Amino acid sequence: MAVAKALRDHNLDVRIAQHGITGTPRDLIHNHFPHGDIVKGNVATFYQNLVWDLFKVYEPELYSDIWNWTLETYREQAKGKADNEVFGKFSKFAIKQFFDRIYGVGEDTKQAITALTYAETLVFLKAFNAGGTAQIVRDSM
Repeated sequence: MAVAKALRDHNLDVRIAQHGITGTPRDLIHNHFPHGDIVKGNVATFYQNLVWDLFKVYEPELYSDIWNWTLETYREQAKGKADNEVFGKFSKFAIKQFFDRIYGVGEDTKQAITALTYAETLVFLKAFNAGGTAQIVRDSM
């Protein structure tokens, strides 16, 4: 927020992408972000973690295999880090390794992923005050 204010105070027409938004509470985004200055929030890790959490319940064997593979493959690169930190940083590389199994999960898992990602996306859109922006883009094209 301080960066956006400093740029605005100097009349610089610069927009900001917010990295590391996964742990940022959406109420903070909604109520305190300088809307209009921060124009992009990177949320891929948020959705990746959402799927991993669903796999813990819906696909526990797959989740366990992803967890173990990630730790076995990357623990040496992250000496001194806790297992959850190693998994958090490197589990994205498991997607390629487990691609067929991830995309072959059961229908109930797919439905849970769809429902939860839809709901969470609605919260992000509201938090970023992004309602109606797609129509604005369509109208200007």
